[in-house]
Amino acid sequence: MEEAFAEGEIPYPSDGAVVSHGQLRYARRGDLIVVGTHEADVVATRDADPGATEARVGLGSLDGARGAAILMGIAGGLSADDPRRQSIGMMGAMVGLGRELSFEATVEGETMHVVTRALPNLASESDDRLVIDHALGSTRNAITLPRRIRDAESDGALTFVLEVSDPELVAARLFGNRRRVRARVVGERRLEVTVATVADAGALPATERERLLRADPMLRLDAPEIVGAASALAPADASAADVAAAVSSWVHAHLRYELTSENLDASTILARERGDCTEHARLAVALLRRRGIPAEVREGFTSAAGELVAHAWVTYHDGERFREIDPTGGVDRVGGDHVPMSVTDAMALIAMGDLRVVEVRAAR
Repeated sequence: MEEAFAEGEIPYPSDGAVVSHGQLRYARRGDLIVVGTHEADVVATRDADPGATEARVGLGSLDGARGAAILMGIAGGLSADDPRRQSIGMMGAMVGLGRELSFEATVEGETMHVVTRALPNLASESDDRLVIDHALGSTRNAITLPRRIRDAESDGALTFVLEVSDPELVAARLFGNRRRVRARVVGERRLEVTVATVADAGALPATERERLLRADPMLRLDAPEIVGAASALAPADASAADVAAAVSSWVHAHLRYELTSENLDASTILARERGDCTEHARLAVALLRRRGIPAEVREGFTSAAGELVAHAWVTYHDGERFREIDPTGGVDRVGGDHVPMSVTDAMALIAMGDLRVVEVRAAR
């Protein structure tokens, strides 16, 4: 124990003492070390009656994102056959769903009881982009494919067969309510995901149209440079599809690809003339909305060198249905190799080693 404290550069408490390091308190009684966020709690636990039937062993609060990152890191460091890997990783995914998590843990006999209360994390579009940026910068941001997807296949609909521990949960969390995707359970640990090239036709409800044209502060729709660029891209009477194609091509040509961890608004992106897929997508959405075309960033994974990697592109409504473009690649349509899904949940499963693609085939 002393060696572990020394390695972490944490002062080792003498018997009966309490030391502070960072935001934690460490109390010691003999061979017992109690760690907590408040001195009163660690002292009370340290001095608890050893004959009592119940004892508090933990109390405090965590920032959801930071707590999830710590737990995912712990899970990722465990071997694939370690039974703790999945439970710790799943706990991390659950913690990450909360903006703030308070907890109290007690032990009675050989049973530990943990009571948690969470403030929900109602993520904004900016938060989603930061998740993708984090994934791009991570060494564990990809899903290995059983084979490379050929260029001729990528433009068409594709079916992926996934191996996961809970197919129904994964279907709901990763793919629920995502256009172009149909997920169905085909076995105890198998999930079949079919990705179409376009969404089904359908009118856009007024409330959804309003949301997808909203002047988000990060889009800077009234900035002169955004207004000017949007106006010059295509004639005023151009169709939505022609404007979208022009936007994708122009953004691809105007921005140099560069991994960017900052959360930049569209005007700054335009001025810097560089960024990764999240910057390409945000600028494209700004230009489309400026032209009166409902649009938003789409998150998910796309194929590259035999893997599915975290990616961001754009979806827009052309008056009849939703279509998608990828301004990072400068293309005016996407195929089955652009898989809309929750990057946050997928990254959690990747960290746990609980997301594997076992088959890829052209959709029938």
